[in-house]
Amino acid sequence: MRPFFVWPLTALGISIIVGCGGSSSESVSPASSGQEQSGDAQSKITESSGLEDPSETKAQQARNAVSAGAQTGDEKNYAEAIRYYTEAIGQSPDDAELYQERGLIHALLEQHESAIKDLTQAIDRNRTEASLYRWRAEEYFESGDFDSAERDIENAIALKPENSEFYVVRASLRAELGRVDEALADYQHAIDLDDRAFHYYLRGTLQAALDSPDAALEDLTTAINKEPDQADYYLARANVQISLGQPEQALADYGKAVECDPNNANTLQRRAGFLLSQGENDAAIADLTAALEREPGLLTARRLRGIAYRMAEQYTEAVADFQTVLDAGLEDDSMRAELLYQQGVALQEKGNHEEAGNHEEAIEKLKLATSLKKDFAEAYFAISMSYAELSSRDPARVDDAKSYLNRAIEADPKSSEYLLARAGLYQAEAEIQKILEEGDPAETIKMAHADIQRATEANPNDDTAWYSLALISTSDGDDQKALQCLTRAIELNPGDDRYFEARADIQLRRQNFLAAIDDYTKALEQNPDRPDLYQARGYAYGEIGRSEDAASDFDKADRLTPPATESSSETDDEQNPETPDPGSPE
Repeated sequence: MRPFFVWPLTALGISIIVGCGGSSSESVSPASSGQEQSGDAQSKITESSGLEDPSETKAQQARNAVSAGAQTGDEKNYAEAIRYYTEAIGQSPDDAELYQERGLIHALLEQHESAIKDLTQAIDRNRTEASLYRWRAEEYFESGDFDSAERDIENAIALKPENSEFYVVRASLRAELGRVDEALADYQHAIDLDDRAFHYYLRGTLQAALDSPDAALEDLTTAINKEPDQADYYLARANVQISLGQPEQALADYGKAVECDPNNANTLQRRAGFLLSQGENDAAIADLTAALEREPGLLTARRLRGIAYRMAEQYTEAVADFQTVLDAGLEDDSMRAELLYQQGVALQEKGNHEEAGNHEEAIEKLKLATSLKKDFAEAYFAISMSYAELSSRDPARVDDAKSYLNRAIEADPKSSEYLLARAGLYQAEAEIQKILEEGDPAETIKMAHADIQRATEANPNDDTAWYSLALISTSDGDDQKALQCLTRAIELNPGDDRYFEARADIQLRRQNFLAAIDDYTKALEQNPDRPDLYQARGYAYGEIGRSEDAASDFDKADRLTPPATESSSETDDEQNPETPDPGSPE
């Protein structure tokens, strides 16, 4: 839908608004309320009811139908209006206004070719009416004929250069064509002619699309200050606040949008989507439930609520919501596949918390998803994870897990997550081979290491991949490579204390005590309740002669270490007759 599309049917006194969002009521000559619009239409109908001209009678019947359609939203009324207009045109074929009005109804129904034909007939009969060119320009725009659209809007501006709405239409056309500087100039011209909130809103949305959030924020704030009761303005500004990394301000704007239009299901759905992205699952569920109370058939809201339920670990409710959407008879295989995937993952997560039977059902749903969407890597991966869970009860499922993981990697060979998962399977397989004394565990480990190396190449920004590579480098005795990998992991994610601890352990083993102390300190800043880290840092302090710091760390370690029972203490003494060297390899 065109963002600027506002077409008043002036002969009826009804403003038909398309594409301006849930609550905006902008038009060239907007009525102050829906009741007043209906009243204007009814008064015109009453005034015309005594006409005896057959074409006028048919036209009035058409306008009655349009009025009913505007109030009920039933397209059948508009189809009836087109029939009456056609009969009226047959009786008065030279009446430009009849073609105009029928053309606008075609436009409302997105019947662009028919709308263009009718508006052309109207223009042939009235070449000086600027709005006819503007309306036809919009229809050409919608049908993709940008040259004709530009020619028509230029004609409209030439006939009536003081009409700000014409510049808004041209701005939208120019923006679509990538001529953004000209588009911004047109919006400025529109503002100069008519300093209204809607024009700032439109320019603000363009600035946001151009990745100019500061300019967008300024325009949208101006629009809100001028008309603080328009939900669409707050919704647009919320998007900008998100792009600026200001979630609290975004949430406040979503709240204002809901205040402005509390019964609009789409507004509630928009806020819920944001809440979901912030991990506020319960609040998102509340908004989506409210949206569904207003519009029970809103499938997007039900799908989002299913996701929110899943994130909130309410798996039964999640599965039910996804099933409701699936039962709605969606014809889009890709969408059905996505819903089956979400449903399968919900069942999988339920199985992780409850019982293995849910994994079997999850696999069934996920396989259905892959039958609808080929190369569905995420679904193959999820199937693999369910088989891996089942393998603890049935070791034969390991082969199934590996098979589907291979299919996931074939579908998405650049996924470091999948490669690391397969490396984990190889490592587990190698351990089983050692226990059973069969196969070649060394070769299996080699395959695991190869996958970890590939993971760092597939996604150089995956800190987990670099950490995994550091661990295998350490096991291979290549401390220098391990240090490089850990440094890279820390650069990517300095909030994971494991990376500092691992690097500190290597530095301690290499007797780089100051570097070890620094890394242990950073690990303790993130995880201050680890007695083993204090013990290791205390050892490093002792090695460089800082006995007081060492004693302090050993004391903290003792206070954090839970008291051992007598039997466990004796066992520990037998196994560890001397104090272990924290710097020694595990």
